[in-house]
Amino acid sequence: MLAVAVLSTVLAVTGDPPLGGGEAGPRWFGLAFGTPVVTYRQRLGDPLQVDSSTPSERKARFRVASGPPVFLIVSERRGAVTALEAVTEAPLTGPVVSVEADPSGVALGSTLEEVAQKHRFAQRSTDRDGAIHLIDMVDSARGIAADYRFGNGRLVADAWFTTASMDGPQLPGAIPFAEPAGESEPTAILDVQTNDRDGIAWEYLYLRYHPCDAKTAWRVGTQSVRRSNARTYDVLEATCPSDGSKRAFFFDVTAFFGKL
Repeated sequence: MLAVAVLSTVLAVTGDPPLGGGEAGPRWFGLAFGTPVVTYRQRLGDPLQVDSSTPSERKARFRVASGPPVFLIVSERRGAVTALEAVTEAPLTGPVVSVEADPSGVALGSTLEEVAQKHRFAQRSTDRDGAIHLIDMVDSARGIAADYRFGNGRLVADAWFTTASMDGPQLPGAIPFAEPAGESEPTAILDVQTNDRDGIAWEYLYLRYHPCDAKTAWRVGTQSVRRSNARTYDVLEATCPSDGSKRAFFFDVTAFFGKL
């Protein structure tokens, strides 16, 4: 909310026109503002989690790096990309070189001074949790702002975003984020990691984000591989410890199956 309030103030002063739909602005992680999120599914896979607590906007969480866990949060309204955020949940002591820097060249783990040098007109503020933010209008023509949040002097969250007032018209074919049921081959969860080790680790991470009764972790039993129509599926049979219910999780692992 802090960043949105600052951006709204800036827009009120600049009076920039709204986005016109279609590709608009810089690309980051291969995604472009204003483009349909559905076009990136085959490359990103399905998200670990979709937050739809805000009716007009959905936020999808993707794992983008091992080591220090880094996540990409993609926000969409009416199926089009409206925000991109790289965030880590671990303390950092230096730049994270394994993750793509943002379009201005800022990398997670940068110091406040390093970010300020690249964004000399950024506004500095402190949120209710005491975290320092630098907020800058990085593309005034399209209303794109950057919000840099710091922890222990290092950049831990880097978000580029637009407000709803800058949205263009509904895009043809733009479908909002949704979580697949994952209970069968046709509804399988798309896992596009690059090798078997990371792919299996991702599946168990996915289960952590989807506990069986909103708080209890699934207990995984048997694991099997199925092949059908040139696709390969990893099937995890799981039991909910709290009530004994069972279900299977189908993951489409065609992208990496057999790769070490």
